[in-house]
Parts: sequence; structure tokens; C-alpha cells
Amino acid sequence: MTAQISDKLHNDCAAVDLTGLSLYRIVADAPHKPHRWEGGRHELAAQATPDPGIRCSALWSGYLSVYRLAADGGLTLEAFEYPFHRGRRPERVGERLRGDFWLALRRSFFDFTVYVPFRDGRVVVDRAQWRVETDDGGFASGSEFPPGYEQPRKPGLLEKLRREHLAKATATLIVCADASLPLADYTLYVDRNHAGRSIDRGVAGLGDNSVHIRLSPGSHVVTLREGKVHKPDRLASNTLQIEFVEHQRVTVRATLIDATLNLQVQTST
Repeated sequence: MTAQISDKLHNDCAAVDLTGLSLYRIVADAPHKPHRWEGGRHELAAQATPDPGIRCSALWSGYLSVYRLAADGGLTLEAFEYPFHRGRRPERVGERLRGDFWLALRRSFFDFTVYVPFRDGRVVVDRAQWRVETDDGGFASGSEFPPGYEQPRKPGLLEKLRREHLAKATATLIVCADASLPLADYTLYVDRNHAGRSIDRGVAGLGDNSVHIRLSPGSHVVTLREGKVHKPDRLASNTLQIEFVEHQRVTVRATLIDATLNLQVQTST
């Protein structure tokens, strides 16, 4: 889904620090699980009137709501704006929000949500009653995130997949070589795929000319090749098939002798 433009929130309440947060939704019920567009909206008497024929993928609703958090902690819907309706002026509203509801705030559309409660139409200043979405699928108290604290960015799909892989990757492959074979000039392939960003360089006790990668238990195929992909006589090593068990650490030594690139298992612990 395309990232959506946030509503506008002007904060005149000195008792509440919302620096860096944007308003994406106002919900009626307390959040019990992370959600983006599910759950009931807090109903308002005023209704926006966007032209159904004018839409933008970054603003599917067709309009923006403009709110103001007053010095006394009350929240007012000041206007509706129609940024993609050429020449259309904002509609003034001036409706004060009543009852209990929650602001759903984020640093950006795809980030974690910070839920700020209102009771009887007034903002709850006590951050311990705020709820902050966490990357484990739960919520933390807002008191764990004091004003000015920047919560880590919400991981994207690729980062989530990487974390899931690392959680399962309990075995370690280490490849080392002497100075005559600089591994920075070579590419490691695991299961016939370029290991790429999964590789960490430098292993304690083995120096900078070594690399290591975390793998899931099971059988893996390991090959080393020269990094210059289009070189006509590009060197490629023999292929090792190694069976890994949980928490096993396998060290492979790479050698280059008489233009022959070779891999050999050195230790397994």
C-alpha cells in the first residue's frame, strides 16, 4: 500500500510533547493489538465532502482533517482540506471532540503507532497510560518512551525476514585465508547464492582476512569465486557440502596454490 499523507495536528498544549509524531487516525476503542486501519473510528458530526472522482494513491480518503490540541488539553476539528481538488478552499468546521478516544500517531505511515488517550474530551498527560506498539506484536507503556526519545524505526518486510532467518540460524560458517589470498577480492556462495549482506568480515582470533555467516542447521553447499564476474578465467574453488547441526561452528580454510583455489574444512566444534 502507498504511504498515506497524515492529517494535520497543531499542538498548543505545553503539557504534552508530540514532537516528531504525525496523526493518522482517531479511534474510539483502546488498542489491544497492533492495527493500522482496523477498529472503530471516533465518530464526528462533521463529515468531509471530497469529490469521489478525484483520488490520489497517497490520500485515498480524498481529504485531510486539521485538528488543534488546545492549551487546556481539548481537541478541535478545525477544518477539512482537499489538497488535490484544485482551487477548492478548506471547509471550516470548529467541532470540539467529546468523550473517550485515542490518537493514533506515528513518525511515518509505516512506523510503530503511539496511542494517546483522551478522557472526557481531554488529553491524558500521564505517559504511563499511553500505549506504544512494539516490534514483538505487543504494546509498551508510554512511560518507557520519555519525551524526546526516538523509538527505533519499524522494520520493513525485508528486515523482518532477516530477523526470522537469524533467529533460526544457530550454526556458523567461518572462511579464513592467509595474506596471499585476500578474501575481500572473492565472493562466497552458499547454496549457490551470493551470500552478500549476510556476511560479516573479521573473526576474533583470525584477523581481518576472514568472514563468517550464520546458517540454519542442515546441509549447505559452499563455494568461493573471484569477485570479478566478467573475468574470462575467473577462478572458482571446489564445492563443499557441509552438514550443520545446531550451534555448530565450522571453519573452512581457503588456499590458492598454482592458480588452484581450494576450500578445506579445518575445524568443526
